[in-house]
Amino acid sequence: MGARHKVIVGSAAAAALVIGLGMAPVPVLADDNSPLVDAVVSTERLSVSEVGAVPSDEGGLGGPEAAVASPQVDSSNLESDGASTGASEYPAVDTDKLTTYAIGSKKAPDKVIDLPGGSTSAGTRPQTWSSNGTDAQAWSLKTADDGLTTIYHAASGKVLDVESAKAFSGAKVQLWNDNGTQAQKWILTADGAFFKIASALDRSLVLDLRWGSTDNGTPLQLWSDNGSDAQRWSLKAATTRRQRADALAKDNETSIADGTYTLGSVLAAGKVADARSGLTDNGTPVQTYRGNGTDAQVWAVRHDSNGYVTIVHAASGKVLDVRNGVARAQAAIQLYESNGTWAQKWIAVSRGDGSFKLLSALDTSLAVDVKWGSKADCAELWLYEDNGSAAQGWRPAGTTTMRMRLDELAEDNRALIADGTYAVRSDLLPSLVLDARAAGTGNCTAVQTYAANETAAQQWTVVHDARGYVTLQNVNSGKVLDVSAGNASNGAVLQLYQGNGTYAQKWIVVRSGDGFKLLSALREGLAVDIPAASTVSQTAMQLYADNGTAAQRWYFSPVKKASCSMTAEFEGNSILPVNLRNGDRFFALPASATGDTAKLSFGEDVYVGPNKLNVSGGSNATLTDCLGESFAGNNRVSFVLYDASGKEISRVFVLRSSSDSVFLKSDDPSGHGRSWVESDPDHKISATGTLSYVGVDGKVVYDGKLTQIKGRGNSTWVQSAKKSYQIKLDKKCDLLQTGNKDNKNKTWTLITDYLDGTSLRNATAYELAQRLGVRSAVDYGFVDLYYDGEYRGSYLLCEKVQINKGRVDISELEKENDALNPDISAKQIVTGKNAYGQDIRYANGVKNPSDISGGYLIEHENLESRYTAESAYFGVEVVDGYVQHFVCKSPEVWSREEAEYVSCLFQDLFDACRNGGIVPSWRGSRRAGMRTDELLDLDSLARLYWANEIMKNGDGLIFSSNYIYKDKGQSSKLVFGPAWDFDLSSGNPKVFAGAEGVKKSEGWWTRSAGIGLDLMRNPQIQAAVAAQKSSSINIARQLLNGGTFDLLATGLSRSKAMNSIVWGASGEGASTLRSWLNARLDWIERN
Repeated sequence: MGARHKVIVGSAAAAALVIGLGMAPVPVLADDNSPLVDAVVSTERLSVSEVGAVPSDEGGLGGPEAAVASPQVDSSNLESDGASTGASEYPAVDTDKLTTYAIGSKKAPDKVIDLPGGSTSAGTRPQTWSSNGTDAQAWSLKTADDGLTTIYHAASGKVLDVESAKAFSGAKVQLWNDNGTQAQKWILTADGAFFKIASALDRSLVLDLRWGSTDNGTPLQLWSDNGSDAQRWSLKAATTRRQRADALAKDNETSIADGTYTLGSVLAAGKVADARSGLTDNGTPVQTYRGNGTDAQVWAVRHDSNGYVTIVHAASGKVLDVRNGVARAQAAIQLYESNGTWAQKWIAVSRGDGSFKLLSALDTSLAVDVKWGSKADCAELWLYEDNGSAAQGWRPAGTTTMRMRLDELAEDNRALIADGTYAVRSDLLPSLVLDARAAGTGNCTAVQTYAANETAAQQWTVVHDARGYVTLQNVNSGKVLDVSAGNASNGAVLQLYQGNGTYAQKWIVVRSGDGFKLLSALREGLAVDIPAASTVSQTAMQLYADNGTAAQRWYFSPVKKASCSMTAEFEGNSILPVNLRNGDRFFALPASATGDTAKLSFGEDVYVGPNKLNVSGGSNATLTDCLGESFAGNNRVSFVLYDASGKEISRVFVLRSSSDSVFLKSDDPSGHGRSWVESDPDHKISATGTLSYVGVDGKVVYDGKLTQIKGRGNSTWVQSAKKSYQIKLDKKCDLLQTGNKDNKNKTWTLITDYLDGTSLRNATAYELAQRLGVRSAVDYGFVDLYYDGEYRGSYLLCEKVQINKGRVDISELEKENDALNPDISAKQIVTGKNAYGQDIRYANGVKNPSDISGGYLIEHENLESRYTAESAYFGVEVVDGYVQHFVCKSPEVWSREEAEYVSCLFQDLFDACRNGGIVPSWRGSRRAGMRTDELLDLDSLARLYWANEIMKNGDGLIFSSNYIYKDKGQSSKLVFGPAWDFDLSSGNPKVFAGAEGVKKSEGWWTRSAGIGLDLMRNPQIQAAVAAQKSSSINIARQLLNGGTFDLLATGLSRSKAMNSIVWGASGEGASTLRSWLNARLDWIERN
């Protein structure tokens, strides 16, 4: 490299600068014209590797037009004006590495060489102008080994040049691209305290003020050296704007440390710098917005070696940028891809109060500012003159990006679940596990819940990566749990997909209660979720906001676990576990069970719960012991059984009921237990046993013998895996605890809800019937049934529809028949014709009581297979050639006379309906001319009608389960009631073929077919029904929306959850039923 020469300090007159080799010393002066000490002018020719691109002071180059500015030789211009031939072979010079000067005129000490308007275009004519410290007046000198000096414009890298390389007195001097020609070389020679600048083209020609003028704007020229002050110059130390910015950046590089921050506005508390709408595109405006913790408001501060700051947007990786690189007030601030230009560099200057201002490296007089000083959300940022206002103040607060937080969360929780293969079980319904739909193995196979079956489609291999993130690989397919399309939003679909290592396939297992939640690595706060907390099998999984509910809680059950036998005991009643597969078990406990009254025993030595309590095989432990904490206040808990090595044997789930509990025990469980009772579809066989009825408060309502346990029901028996039963107590009891002594009875029914996804249709209908005043409306209550220790689910305990006090309270003709005919069950059953020629079935040889006018309980039955299986029935011609049939439920066996009396009475009623409400004479009836209201209690029919019509009961007055009774007395009337069997009503999607209209809330039903259609032809019945419409609607609305319906649903909720573990769940719930019924009432009210 060439030599560097220091200032030689001589007399007080001047200090000499040695330029080149053997050249005369040239004085270098300070601003006050005193000699500079140790000022250095480089004599080095920089190598290409040392020469860097120079960002232009014309303005930053951020934004779409960004480019790196550097001095370039315009060869076309060179050729046109003859300054050079061909392109420059010289590299651009980094003038920032040279000492910078203002070149002053001796003749006009306050004037310096200047570029007009600050123009740096090739061909610009330099001039003299009053010193103003701008870049237009800053020059750098570089002397080569041959002693010739190039004078660079410091900011642009262009050089002082003789126009067209023609040296003569009066030749113009210009700014031009560096091309290394002699026209751009100068010799500096000292002349006292100043120096002259001669052209290398002709050393007799020196730099001169045209006409010797001292006016601003005087151009420079070459002229013969005449020794005048107009040809003598001084060098005064100066700096460019870039150099000043560099110094400012270096001085302030400790104002803020590198790190990740939010940048809070000093102007508006709570507002921070934000990328609009969370966008990450080039050109996205930067604004202030209330702090919301998103990555759109997180910025990484990074310093370069010169102290400049780059502010990186965490979410996008793009940087804070001045749009189009324009260094002017009101230039917009945006996000843009990093390009290293000055438009993306900033100087953070402390404001002295913990905040700082951000000055642009394009022009340090401009600061990042909140547009118009607005305190509103979405106020954009722009550049504005540095004015020290709060709108330009920014307060950094250390923060982390979402990815940093997720990484930390994954690392912190990596030890919760060991790598291995598991079934992933839902806490919402522990019988459900994560499953690949239809055992699919292809990409995009839906991931769903499904009843546990221990197949490979339900097995997932957990693998942790180096950061603690989990991948869940489906054993059956080898594919992994994946978020479709990487969609990090509520409702995003989960699927199987080929492993690709993206965050869409990574998860964080975090503790949630006694289970875990699966958080997505795509974005904070998103968990694997069962939509709408559905307990229906085959529900597709989604991502949803983490809410800590059971719909997002999961248990990891290791596959191939050893099994362990176990039982629970409560107040002397044995409870068997439900097998959940994969070694896990479920216990359904009565509502009144406590941690101390519920005890568990195990078939082998085990270690139980979080405290790993050792329980010997055959001994028992309280639930409190198993849990390691109190059971009080908890209605659903779980604990783990371990073997001696600490390996998990089983997870045991425990739910506590919300209903009364019925413990039904067979006298001979092995020979005449539940399976034997259910083997008879005709319900002719029955078993005996005992029954313990325990209320929710722990009160034992009944604990005694059962003289009968038998099946019951028709279509529900055939269609339901969960059967209904009829039980008969050894002694009368008011099991439902109504407080009415007349409700003490022996015979009760346990009604299944198997066909009713809401489990509420029957109860709602019976409640409605009571409120409507339907005759003999039944009482009911929810119970949980344990049959020989086996939990069988939730049932509706109801009074049996029978003649009895507290039930259908009329004369008991059956007892009279039995007393007169001890052998009545042995009498021959025959089918004959009544006086009107209709079928009747009766027993031959039955003696009649003196009064056969009443004591009858009749059921309408439309199916031939059913009524022909009965001992007492009759037909009624409701229209010409069309016959409806009715069964006499009590007495079960009757005489011909009884059959004749009742069948003819019914025929007269239906004939009256065909004859304008009057019994006709065409059959020769003795009741001819009687009005309908003399035969029928119109009010009873109207009330029952509305119970059925509002509920849109599939059976009601159409198919079956319609009861009519008559008490003794010639003046007594037929009474409709009670209401019964509503499980296939109110929009039930499982309704039988032929009754699809039940699914819709619109349309008349009860009056549209069956005996309902026949009865509604009668004007008296029409009037009675119409009179009840308004009050019936109001009563139904009050029931649905006044709190009672909610009490029913709430009281059933936990029992229904227990029931669903055994029998599965439907998509229907209380809200479904309420919405349908309200819509139904709306339609009825309008029609």
